[in-house]
Amino acid sequence: MTPIYVIAIYYIVDPRDLWRLSYYKRPTSMRSSTNMASNFYPNHFAHPPQSQREPAQQAAYLLGMGPMPPPRPQEVAVAAAMHLLNHNSPDDSDEENIDPQLRRQEQTQAYKETDTQVTVRIPINNSLTRDIDFSTAIPCGDFLDRIFAAMNLDPTAAQLGWKTNDEPKRAPAHQLSTPADIDNAFKTLTKMKSSTRRQKEVVMVIVHLNPTPPEVAKKKVDGNRITDFAYSAELRIVQEKLRCALHAGPNRWCYVSPDHPADHIPLGYEEISLWARKIHDNSADPDCITPPHCLRLDDLRQRASRVRKPNTKTDTPPIHVHINNGPLGNSRITNNSPSPTRGLKRLNSSTSDSSEDSNAESLSLSLILDDLDVKFPKLNLPQYMPLLEEKGIVYVESVFDFDRKYYIDLGLAEGAVGPFLGGVKKALARGKREKKRAKVNKENRSASLEI
Repeated sequence: MTPIYVIAIYYIVDPRDLWRLSYYKRPTSMRSSTNMASNFYPNHFAHPPQSQREPAQQAAYLLGMGPMPPPRPQEVAVAAAMHLLNHNSPDDSDEENIDPQLRRQEQTQAYKETDTQVTVRIPINNSLTRDIDFSTAIPCGDFLDRIFAAMNLDPTAAQLGWKTNDEPKRAPAHQLSTPADIDNAFKTLTKMKSSTRRQKEVVMVIVHLNPTPPEVAKKKVDGNRITDFAYSAELRIVQEKLRCALHAGPNRWCYVSPDHPADHIPLGYEEISLWARKIHDNSADPDCITPPHCLRLDDLRQRASRVRKPNTKTDTPPIHVHINNGPLGNSRITNNSPSPTRGLKRLNSSTSDSSEDSNAESLSLSLILDDLDVKFPKLNLPQYMPLLEEKGIVYVESVFDFDRKYYIDLGLAEGAVGPFLGGVKKALARGKREKKRAKVNKENRSASLEI
């Protein structure tokens, strides 16, 4: 009786009606026109129809005398429909009938509403900023503490404000000190972010309302910047005690011996720096009466005498006057010997030039460093002169006997080695050009006087 009951249902119930009844009870993933067409409307043109069930096979199965015949497509459709009706989840509701596209839009809108991150732009210094994302649920005290820590400010003295990135730079900033101020700021920024027409990023810009005015740079003292190195106090003492009233100048100090008050030995910045360093090391007289032995006052005295010695020699070559006595003497007598004037001029010129080149003092490195200190005041290059003098590097020609690494190991800052070597190289080339130009001008003057 049971198989006959199943066959009766097949002929009474249309599978298409069952599918229509159960479509909206099915999960969303199974709702598609492709599944409907493939499961319930088989394409008989693409698939050849199956052979009809033989009545003898069906009768034999019903009588228990043969195997069950294969199910037909209609029977498969009925079984699938009944399975869906009997196994539907009790948690399903009518909300599953909503279009999936609308559901995705609602989920996206809900995600936007729950997105409570706000980008805060914090100024680190005058030219550097930092962007940090904060949650709008952050406590007021925690938010302000993080801002103060990022800006390295004192929470008890600093006052903060905020602006949006749409507001101009000169616009007044909004107050940001109380929880109400922070809540209003977050609400304003969240409303701007939720605008559907907005495409630009929303940023909260922090403003320091009471910044400390920058300190005025101190002027140079005696033409040199007094740096806070180990013996700066001793250097000031030496500068005051050795300042010379007779020889004025920004970097002019003199040592006057008590035994010879009229003998002034000029000292440069490198000499007084070395003197101050020796006082700091307790190896020199702090009253500046007896100089340290490393100054080599005899060499300084000889150099000063060469510089101050008046030039008693004249650079004018001998003038030769030639008188033509042709009308008074024998005109047929000719002097075939070459005139010794030009040869004498060249001999005198070469002799004087070679003697001047050999006697001329080389460029002092201290003078070059003083010139570079005007161009690079923050490097304070004259402070390295005592280190260089200890190694015997006192003239520009000695500088290029060592490489860059040597000066770094000696104690020069890495950023100061490049300007130091470049400035010395330019000064040396400039001195050679000046000597060459003076030599050419001297030869031209000699030639004009001879003519």
